[in-house]
Amino acid sequence: EPQELWLCIICIQRDANNPFLVNRKDKFLKHISDKHAEYTVEKVLEKSKVAFVPRAESRRVRNKQAIGRLITGIGLSRAI
Repeated sequence: EPQELWLCIICIQRDANNPFLVNRKDKFLKHISDKHAEYTVEKVLEKSKVAFVPRAESRRVRNKQAIGRLITGIGLSRAI
């Protein structure tokens, strides 16, 4: 299942060696209000969200797709 991750777009520009990275929205919102109150919360939240699908999930989806192609290729009804 996809996970939500935020990498603070402001921190990464100011200090690339120590950016703020978190997987909890409440913690990220607190970070914005504590460290970057001068910015619009919604914009920072949107621009900082990282598109991330865990490797195991990606593999599971690829395997399911491959099995579906195999089943279709040999003429069986789709079982998945």
